[in-house]
Amino acid sequence: MDDQFLQQLRRDPPAGFATRLKWQLDRPAPAPASRARLLLVFAIFFGTAFALVSPTARHALGALFDSDKAQPTATPPAAVSGASGRIERPRALPPPRFGATPANSPKPQSLPAQAPADAPPLSPEAPAMAETSGRYNSVISTNVGPQSPQQGAAAAVETRKGLFRILGWVVAPLAAMRVEQIPLDMHRARTNADRLTELSSLIPEVFRANTQGFELNTRALDRIWAQPGEFESRQAALTLAATELDRAIADNDQAATLAAIGRVEMACNACHDGYRRN
Repeated sequence: MDDQFLQQLRRDPPAGFATRLKWQLDRPAPAPASRARLLLVFAIFFGTAFALVSPTARHALGALFDSDKAQPTATPPAAVSGASGRIERPRALPPPRFGATPANSPKPQSLPAQAPADAPPLSPEAPAMAETSGRYNSVISTNVGPQSPQQGAAAAVETRKGLFRILGWVVAPLAAMRVEQIPLDMHRARTNADRLTELSSLIPEVFRANTQGFELNTRALDRIWAQPGEFESRQAALTLAATELDRAIADNDQAATLAAIGRVEMACNACHDGYRRN
C-alpha cells in the first residue's frame, strides 16, 4: 500500500462542512439536566419552608384542612354485630388540628367594656361641641349630653383662651429676638412666622359665638360683636404683618426681619388696646 492508493480514497468534504463545524465548536455547552433538577428541588424546599414559617400560610392551611370539621356530625347509634353478638361503638373523631374549635363547643362570651378605675364620671349636662377651621379642630368640650346656653358660652371662652395662649407662645420668642434677649435665629423665626399666619386666621372664628350677657371669666369686650368689621380688620393686620415677616426672613434680611417683628407686636397691641379689658 502506498500514498497513491490513499490519495485515490480521499474525498473532499461537502460544502459548508467547515462552517457547521466551527458553529458547533463555538456554541456553549448546554447546562446539565442535573442542575435544573437541583434548582427545582431547592425551590420546592424553600417554598415549603416558607409555608411552614409564615403565620398567614399556616392559617390558610389550617382553614383548608379543618373546613370539613366545622360541619356538625351526628353520632351514629351503637351497632350490634350479627355474627358475634358484640356491640360495636363508633370510633371517636380525632381532635381538630391547628387550633380549630369544634362546631358544638360553646362560644366565649365577650365581656362588656369597662372604663378605667380612675376615669371621671360622664356628666349628662356637659356635651361635646367641636368647631373646625381649615386644618385645626378646636374641641370645646369632651363629654356628651345636652348643653345649656351658659355652658356653651363658657366653652367658647375656654376655646378663645387656648388659642391666645398658643399665639403668645409663638410670638414670645420673636419679641425676645427683637430686643436681643436671645440671638436672632432665622430658621426659628420663619417657623414661628408660618405658625402665626395660620393661627391668626382663626381669631374671627373663635369669636363667632357671642358671649355677651353671660357671667364669664373673660377679658373680651362687648365691642367685639358690636363692631365685627373693625375687629376682623385688626386680625387681618396681624396676618399681614406675619406674612411680611415671612417674606423678610426668606430674603435673609436681618434688619427687615427685626422691623417686621416690631410690626407684629404693634398689630397685637392695637387689637388688645381696643378689644381687651386691662
